[in-house]
Amino acid sequence: MLVLGPKDSGKTTIVRTLANYAIRQQETPIIINLDPSEGMTVVPGTISATTFSKPLNAQDGFLSYSLLESNGIIDYPLVYHYGYLSPSDQPSLYKKVVKSLADSIEKQLSLSPKYSKSGFIIDTSDQIDHSNYQLLQDIIADFKVDRILVVDNERLFSDFNKMYSQNQSVSVAKVPKSGGQQKEEEKEKEAVESLQIDESSIINSPVLGYINITLVDMKASHLVVLSPAPGRIPEKVLLAGEIQWIDS
Repeated sequence: MLVLGPKDSGKTTIVRTLANYAIRQQETPIIINLDPSEGMTVVPGTISATTFSKPLNAQDGFLSYSLLESNGIIDYPLVYHYGYLSPSDQPSLYKKVVKSLADSIEKQLSLSPKYSKSGFIIDTSDQIDHSNYQLLQDIIADFKVDRILVVDNERLFSDFNKMYSQNQSVSVAKVPKSGGQQKEEEKEKEAVESLQIDESSIINSPVLGYINITLVDMKASHLVVLSPAPGRIPEKVLLAGEIQWIDS
C-alpha cells in the first residue's frame, strides 16, 4: 500500500496505525519511508525500509524503535543515501535510489515468505504532488503497488482514481485527515531530525555510517570529525549532502 497526502495531513500517523493493525494480527509489515526530509528510523536525507514486530508507540511513533528502543526491529533498516531533503532537489538521483531500494526489497521478499505475506506500507514525501505525478507513477511501478490511499486531498484522489481506473491491479481509496495528527507528526519529525544517527546504504552499495566533519585541512589532507563510534575511520569513500548537523 502507498499512502499519499499533503503536508500535515497525518500521512505518517496513518502509516503507523496501519502497521499496528498488521502487527496485532501477528504480521511483520515492512514500513518504507520515501520522505527524505523525515528519516523515520535513520537520518534525514535517506530513504529506508524497516520491518516491525511490535506495535509502535502512539506518542513517540517510529522514534521509539530507533536508537532509544531497538528491540522492536527485526532487522537493521535497509537504508539508501539520497543526501537531500526534497525529491525535487535531485529528481534523477532520487529516482535511482528509490529504484535501488525497490529492487532490494523485491529480492528480500522473494527469499522470505513471512515478509512477503505481510506486505509493505509506503510513506511518501509531502513534496510530491500534481506537478510531478510521473515520479509517483514510477514509484508505484517500481514497488508494484496494488493499493493507493490518499489522505485529505480531493485532487490527488480524483486524479489517481482516473489514472488507474482501467488498471484492475491497482485500487485507489481516500480517507479524511484525523484530528490531532498534525501535532503528533511534527513532534515525531523534529525528534527524528535532531536525534537519530544510524547505519545506512547508498545507491547500490552499503555505507558504514554517518559522521560530522567539523574541519577540513586540505594542505595536511586531514579531517576532524565527530563520530558515533570510536577508532579510526575505514579508508572508504565519503559522500557529502546538504544535510547539516546542528548541535543542541
